[in-house]
Amino acid sequence: MRNGDTSFVHGFRIPHSAFGILLVGAATACGSSDGPRVTVTVPPGASLETAVDSLAANRVIDHPGVFRLYARLRGLAGSLKSGVYLLRQDEAWSDVVGALARGRGVEQRFTVREGLRLAEIADLAHRGLHIPRDSFLDAAQDSALLAQLGLPDAAASAEGYLFPTTYLLPLRIGAHELVRVMTHQFIQQWSPEWQARLDSLHFSRHQLVTLASIIESEVRYDPDRPFISAVYQNRLKRGMRLEADPTV
Repeated sequence: MRNGDTSFVHGFRIPHSAFGILLVGAATACGSSDGPRVTVTVPPGASLETAVDSLAANRVIDHPGVFRLYARLRGLAGSLKSGVYLLRQDEAWSDVVGALARGRGVEQRFTVREGLRLAEIADLAHRGLHIPRDSFLDAAQDSALLAQLGLPDAAASAEGYLFPTTYLLPLRIGAHELVRVMTHQFIQQWSPEWQARLDSLHFSRHQLVTLASIIESEVRYDPDRPFISAVYQNRLKRGMRLEADPTV
């Protein structure tokens, strides 16, 4: 056996592979699923040691030294995700490591319906997520963030790019991260067929988003939207002013 392939446990020399098997077996037997739930916070950039200290302080684990070895064996040191987690005291170690590696912390629902303007989404984020309204508006107009998200230079804000749907978001999400999540969802939902249709009409995606935002602002009665959209498109084709309230 090569040097370095053995470990000493209580005076006995055993192979590292066997030590790992024993450790995993012991970890499987640790913990239960009926303890009270507690909130554990793993800050961004936290080390495995910091996370283990927080778990031990909240009594999620009882043997931090052994758990640290188990977590390293499971590769958690390289896959630890920050977040706010709802875990049980004395929870099974495998479940704890799985949660911290997947990054599935406490989540909250945030629903944005179709037709909301940027200011209305800011109000919704303030009420539902406790994000200051001004912080959200600033993030949605942050030129550096918009560039990172791949929006065109002509986009003065993320308005029109914030996809309406129901999101599962981590607790304490910030304004910039919310704008990033919603815009990514818009990009993911964008269909190549839609782009092909726009190309045939000599329309850019940003022009479509801008026109849609104007229509949402102008029209509150859904059945009228196709008619108003057709009117605006005809005016654009003729080089006329839209003469919509937001553009007058």
